[in-house]
Amino acid sequence: MKSLTAIEHKIKTLANKSTSFKIGKTSQPVEYRLRQHKKYDDVEVIVKSKYKKEIDRYEEAMLNRFIDHPKCDNKNVGSAARMANKPLYVLYGVYNKKRR
Repeated sequence: MKSLTAIEHKIKTLANKSTSFKIGKTSQPVEYRLRQHKKYDDVEVIVKSKYKKEIDRYEEAMLNRFIDHPKCDNKNVGSAARMANKPLYVLYGVYNKKRR
């Protein structure tokens, strides 16, 4: 089990290099999720687990932490995504890169 502090640090790093971001979870390849989130440039794996409930808890904790962040595009704490039963689950962030 990964520490919430380490997961939070990864999302802060993602937020710092982006103009906007969104936190999500999936049991699909993250590249597939990026294609579904058409308004974002890139995707980053935040944490993986073989336990669905663990990813559910991570997502809820991170959405509670970042929902009011000015760059966070998530509208609600909680997920619209239902994950299929698979051997691996992922908490990810999609984001728009800062332009130089």
